[in-house]
Amino acid sequence: MVCWLYFLSLSLSLSLSLSLSLSPLDVAYFIDLQGISQKRRREAEQSWNKRQKGHCSNQMSENKSFLRLLLGFLLSATGVHASCPIELSPPSVVVKYGDPVSVNCRTSASQIEGMGWEATHEGISLVKANNLTWTVNVTAWATTASCYINLLDGPEDQCSVRLKLVVYTFPETINISSSSYDGVMKEMEEYKFTCNIDNIAPVQDLRVVWYKGDTVHYTDTFNNTSKEPVNQPSVLSFIPKREDNGVTFRCEAHLDLGPEGPHLSVSSQEYNITVHFGPDVNCSDPEILEGETLEKHCLVTGNPYPAVRWLKDGQHVNSSTPLRRGDAGLYTVKDEASSFIHKLRVFVLYGPELMCPSSFHALEYAPHNLTCTVEGYPQPDIIWYKDSEEVELPENITRSDAGQYLITASNNLTSVSLTVEINVLYPPSQIVELEDSEVYVGSTMWLKCSSMGNPRPTYIWNYYRTSNVVEENEDGVSLLVINNANAYNMGSYTCHASNDKGNVSKTARVTVKGAKQECPIEITPDRMVIEYQSRGQNATCKAASTDSSNVDGEIHWTVQGVKTDSTSWFADTHKDWDPEPFCYGTFKGIGKCGKRLNFTLYKTPDSVSIHHVENSSSVLEKSEFKLRCDITNVAPAQTLTVLWYRGDEIFETSIQGSMQVTGCLSGNNSDCDISMIRSPLNVSSIITVTLNRTHNGKTFRCVARLDLELDGQQSPPNKTSDPLNITVNYKPTINTTMLPKTIPVFRGYPEDLVCEADGHPPPKIQWLYSLEKKPDKSENKLTVFEAGIYNCSATNDVDTVFYEVEVILKGKAVSSSCPVKLSSPTSVVRYKDPFSANCSSSSDQVEGMGWESTNGGVPLSNESTFLALNIDSVTDWHLKPLCFINFYDGDQCAGTLPVTVYKMPDSVSMSPPSEMGPLVEGKKYRMQCDIFNVAPVRNLSVHWHKGNEIVYTETFDESTVTPVNKSSVLRRAAHADDNGTQIWCEATLKFFGVPDLDPIQSKSHGLIVLYSPIFSKPENETLEASADSQVTLNCTARGNPMPEYSWQFPHPIQRTDKKQIKNQPILTPSFQLTGTYSCTASNTQGTKTKYFTVNGAKSSHPGTTAGILIAVFFVLVFILGCVVYHKQINSSAPRPEGQNT
Repeated sequence: MVCWLYFLSLSLSLSLSLSLSLSPLDVAYFIDLQGISQKRRREAEQSWNKRQKGHCSNQMSENKSFLRLLLGFLLSATGVHASCPIELSPPSVVVKYGDPVSVNCRTSASQIEGMGWEATHEGISLVKANNLTWTVNVTAWATTASCYINLLDGPEDQCSVRLKLVVYTFPETINISSSSYDGVMKEMEEYKFTCNIDNIAPVQDLRVVWYKGDTVHYTDTFNNTSKEPVNQPSVLSFIPKREDNGVTFRCEAHLDLGPEGPHLSVSSQEYNITVHFGPDVNCSDPEILEGETLEKHCLVTGNPYPAVRWLKDGQHVNSSTPLRRGDAGLYTVKDEASSFIHKLRVFVLYGPELMCPSSFHALEYAPHNLTCTVEGYPQPDIIWYKDSEEVELPENITRSDAGQYLITASNNLTSVSLTVEINVLYPPSQIVELEDSEVYVGSTMWLKCSSMGNPRPTYIWNYYRTSNVVEENEDGVSLLVINNANAYNMGSYTCHASNDKGNVSKTARVTVKGAKQECPIEITPDRMVIEYQSRGQNATCKAASTDSSNVDGEIHWTVQGVKTDSTSWFADTHKDWDPEPFCYGTFKGIGKCGKRLNFTLYKTPDSVSIHHVENSSSVLEKSEFKLRCDITNVAPAQTLTVLWYRGDEIFETSIQGSMQVTGCLSGNNSDCDISMIRSPLNVSSIITVTLNRTHNGKTFRCVARLDLELDGQQSPPNKTSDPLNITVNYKPTINTTMLPKTIPVFRGYPEDLVCEADGHPPPKIQWLYSLEKKPDKSENKLTVFEAGIYNCSATNDVDTVFYEVEVILKGKAVSSSCPVKLSSPTSVVRYKDPFSANCSSSSDQVEGMGWESTNGGVPLSNESTFLALNIDSVTDWHLKPLCFINFYDGDQCAGTLPVTVYKMPDSVSMSPPSEMGPLVEGKKYRMQCDIFNVAPVRNLSVHWHKGNEIVYTETFDESTVTPVNKSSVLRRAAHADDNGTQIWCEATLKFFGVPDLDPIQSKSHGLIVLYSPIFSKPENETLEASADSQVTLNCTARGNPMPEYSWQFPHPIQRTDKKQIKNQPILTPSFQLTGTYSCTASNTQGTKTKYFTVNGAKSSHPGTTAGILIAVFFVLVFILGCVVYHKQINSSAPRPEGQNT
């Protein structure tokens, strides 16, 4: 009921605002009156009436007074009070120690004497104002401040509002330590980790999160209410288990100061632990199948990994060797390092092996000597069956004992059975004339079977039946004729001669020369090659013959020696590395035989890497060094071929015999035999290489290729290593083509001696000459004026070489001016492009002229005053053509044409930012632009582009004229405006007086920058509310990730509208009330808050008495209806028994 009355009071307030032309500030004034005494309320109403005299008549003032009293009654009834009409902006402050803070205090009450600030620092005395700002630098931890107002009634009618002020400090770093030594712990012993957080306040807002790996392990909070900074440790007790070996711990300190303050966090370094345990032997007196290993069933674990020895009868045994039945007995496991000894008895299990004759002939009533032998563990049980019933063979056989017996030997592993045919009484005589025979393929032969008996025996042949074999019986003799013999006729042929007293049989073996014995089984498909974890395939097998009588039992698959009951086998591509799939069948005349499915499950390598065995990036020319290619997790390794590349050229191929299992030292171990293992292996291939200087800077790669011989199918993709750069160091070689042994110098014209040497590391050039000589020296260039001997030396880490040059003078001294004119279309030429120049003289004393040039020189041409130089292809980086003139008087002079030879880069590439993942605003990142094979470097310019602007340009002050590789590095701090932009670099050569060359660009890289919210309008805003329009608060901000928004309202009623506080950047309050609104935009990178101050505006539209009366009538009718409804509900509700009315 109270909520309805409150709603009515608010509705009435709004009606009064519209009908009486009251501003929202006047309405708030009425609400404020409900919290003071009746006397004060009357005085305040009188003051308010005086302010309204200029707007309406006395009658209207009386009506308004009446309505104000009614409104006051309703507000009192609903419990709406305001203890003090003071509003702080912002109402609460979170500030870092030493930072400034500024808070504005304002009041909506007009009947005040003044206002002021009471504070521990920089308080403000009473001032006649309704708006007062307190500003201070917070340098005390217990800083408090309250804004107060004195109402006109006197000092006893004073009220104040205290500012919620939180002062904080937060460390830049924290560290973690433990009670263990160097992170080594013993299993199930307790250790303690300590996270040290120094100089933090307030500590009650501190939360320490402990991480084990990437998982939160424990969260620690603190109840210390001290406001001053403390050194606060957090202690974590931990009992390690073996599963914790190698995990890392770290702690994070979080200081959460609410929506007004920052959310601060810092992380410690990672602390890695090692858990020691064991040794443990995971078996006790095991029973192990024959062919399996101790290593499989009795795993020895521990950390550090125990180096145990297995002993039997005092002798060392290999736990990975398959056990045989004779290996059963007492074993001892020893670990020398820990004095660990464990003894266990090993039992080797194997199935029964039964040996019995297939048939037995005996005379009636005569004792028999039929015996069977059996072996196996556990000891097998032998049972005789006749006609499916268990029997015991009597000592003296009668005719009733004749027949076929099934002898079964079984233990808990398996069972085997043999049949024995006992023939009693008058047996036929032994069969004669049936012998082993040989026949050439395609020929005809016959087998004869004859026996004497009473009655005459009948004959039955047992063999693998084919269409080219015919049986003929006559005169007590049976013939078997084989026409056009083939491979399926190879096998055993048994002739049975029998009568009603017994039977005899004999088997002969037929060999078909020129044919290979085949098992009559067809497998579909006959070859299966499947990739690891791909979709599995099905293989089926069946008898090759359609004659079912040839099959003497079921055709089945045997996988890894285990028999199945199916003629279909499905390959599991997750584990069937060496299933050994055989299809077996038993056939008459052939017996049991099988065919193996040619099956390969392959897996391409997880990775291929190339390394220098000595871990060196440089080698000496003509010396041997070894390269190792590591191929991880590949199967089957015996099909692997390693291709070695130098640049794009294959220079070596490694096959199975040159590889070894990674980590294996001995080839005698079966685990190290690549030819025996079909499951995934880590293998290595090592080659020895001898390099020369032409290989310097070459990249080496190794490529792993599986050669599976897929017969038309697509081969699996090759796996290539990352390139390995090898530096070849070699001694210097001086370029003598640029520096002849004898060099003429024209008098008055100095000559440049340029000593260039090739070598690695790049050699240092030095000139040696007589002290009286005065040449000009600049790096490797020597400018000489005089004749003499000049010695050039080139030195690097490998060796030093020398080269001697003799300079001779030519011609007589001439004036400083030589009548020679040189001209060329351009002084800049691209490497290997053609070049031309002209030389002319205006003198009439010229005997002849010529060109001296390292490329395309022209010999002396007599009687010429004009001579052209034409070079088809410029290949000299130091090209300086010299035109010389010989005069009739024997003098000579010359002029040199300066030429610049250039080469654009082969390629320009840019590395991605050094930071992995998105960049963070304010953090620096590094990018590198690599320019390959460019000359001359002094003309190179590298421009870094971000979007449509150049952010950095780098040039190079180097004198090298031959091609070099250069790098330009860009270091920048990430900025919010960088998000979503593209960055790239470009290289170009610039020459004075020559049109710009087309630049060569790298590929661009898109930048992703994480940054905290930025408001579209960052400054706080002040707006004016009026009855004619709605106030819209725009808090739109950009950020990465996208910001989320939350709003704080000045009046409680506004907080009841849930739609207003949802994540929205633009707010139109449903209740247009004055006050300070705050909007907070936040994302993972930070939080920003913006304030909107909404002030009331005076209305200029007077209301009417009719409007007031209608509003009062509406309110009274609504209240009366609610009261009547409430009484009806109470009267109709049932009452418990015994309750009085």
